[in-house]
Amino acid sequence: MSEATEAHAVSARSKTRTGIFSNCSCSVCPTRNIFKFEHSRFSIHFALLSVFLTLSVENTAISTVNSLRKLAAGLREPTDYFAGTGGDPWCWPLNLLAFVRRTRRDLQRRTFESRLHTRYVLVVNLHTAGTLNLDSTAYRLMPGQAHLIFPHQLHTYHDLDRDDILWLFITFELPDATPLRSLRHATVTPDVETRKLLEDFTAAYRSRKTMPHQLQIILSGILLRLVRSADRGSSHKSPRTSANGKFLEAVHSHHANCLPAALSVGQLASAMKTSESRLRTRFRETYGLSLGQYLRNLRLQDAVAMMRHSQESLTDIAISCGFSSSAAFSRAFKHWSGTTPREFRHGVAASAHENAGGNKHQRTRSSQRSAPSSCA
Repeated sequence: MSEATEAHAVSARSKTRTGIFSNCSCSVCPTRNIFKFEHSRFSIHFALLSVFLTLSVENTAISTVNSLRKLAAGLREPTDYFAGTGGDPWCWPLNLLAFVRRTRRDLQRRTFESRLHTRYVLVVNLHTAGTLNLDSTAYRLMPGQAHLIFPHQLHTYHDLDRDDILWLFITFELPDATPLRSLRHATVTPDVETRKLLEDFTAAYRSRKTMPHQLQIILSGILLRLVRSADRGSSHKSPRTSANGKFLEAVHSHHANCLPAALSVGQLASAMKTSESRLRTRFRETYGLSLGQYLRNLRLQDAVAMMRHSQESLTDIAISCGFSSSAAFSRAFKHWSGTTPREFRHGVAASAHENAGGNKHQRTRSSQRSAPSSCA
């Protein structure tokens, strides 16, 4: 046997053992010409993998079509061709923003700096348990849980287990809050599908190629699933009141009892049997903000509720909420909210009129004109 023939025989035996992904180096093997460009094991493997994936996709498509045929064949004839499902309006979130808070200090400082806003705030705890306080009611938010804050709700954060956190915030505007009413005061644990939607939303938000409507559709799906979870009773509606939560409840209680007079820090310290300096220090260390400013915000929050739900004059509201005059109230309110009390009340009335009978597209355009604000 010649050397060339023997080399070819060895190559053939090697190919028999290892298959077509082996590299033949003999000079007379015809495969050198046949597979001149595809002789690499990686090229051939990729080609076979592509064929396999193509066949898998085709088989899946055929299976899907067959399944759809069976489902479609079982549809019933409508009794009325002009009356279908989906009559109740669902929410269409507008003016979306997403951001995270990574430290205890940043979370508490940014919350205090936030002005009055009409935005919804979806809080998703991704790392480090903490307490969310809404209008003096405390909710323990564990990693993996979410809570929706409604417009004009006074909210603070405290009792964080660690300094390093990762809390996701998605804020948006909504013309009508009715579809989300079951989420008020409800902490929800998102299921697997909802967590996947949250992941999709975050990825889409970070992508510059994402169309705005894509984000709105994904967020609408997230809210729908959260509402379903709350309606099924899988939400946690029993708030946990910690020692710090009870401390804040006491502040709110003394504030309410003092109205219509304004509660001073000195009066509060006396009522709680502690020194003024110690009370200020404890409040700042616990909540990351000034006690005096917080008491002022409580009075302004009371004024917001009265302007939304009563017909009393602005002067009467100012006196009822502990302000010395309507002028003092107007200055404090504009500094806090960026608008005057009269402008705010006019906006509330206009919004109520639109929700009651206004055109849906007009409501959409009105909401889109609102400028976003960073709020946590």
